[in-house]
Parts: sequence; structure tokens; C-alpha cells
Amino acid sequence: MAFALVGGAFSLAYPRRRALVIALLLGSAAALEVLQHLAPGRHGEVRDAVIKAAGGLLGCLAGVAADRLLPRGGEATSTVTDR
Repeated sequence: MAFALVGGAFSLAYPRRRALVIALLLGSAAALEVLQHLAPGRHGEVRDAVIKAAGGLLGCLAGVAADRLLPRGGEATSTVTDR
């Protein structure tokens, strides 16, 4: 869930850098699982890395969809005219 939220937020925040956002999400998912082998009692698993990466990718897709469907900030959305 956390990777999906981060993926969506970063995808919206950096729309021109989505490839970099995806690369960082995939890399951090893998790194977190690898680093778990350094902590006693923790065991990193490929399955967990895949789940984290999939959550991040789904979050990015949701960010792309929201970016395309929602009105952009700074644009006039009011229909009231000045008299």
C-alpha cells in the first residue's frame, strides 16, 4: 500500500520524470528486500519485492490516470463571470 501511495504521489508530482520514478520505485523495492538480509531475524524474499514493485507501478498508473482526468491547477474552473 505504501509503495502505491508513493508511486501515485511522485507520478503526479513529477509528470515529466515518470520513467525515473518507476526506476526508483523498482530499485527501492529490490534494495529493501536485499538489505533485510543484513538484519538478524529478517529474510528478504523475491515475492515481497515483486509485490512492492507491483504496488508502486499501480500507484504510478493511478497517478497517470488522475493527471489525465483531473483538471490542472491554476486553470479557471469557475463559470461565474465578472460584471
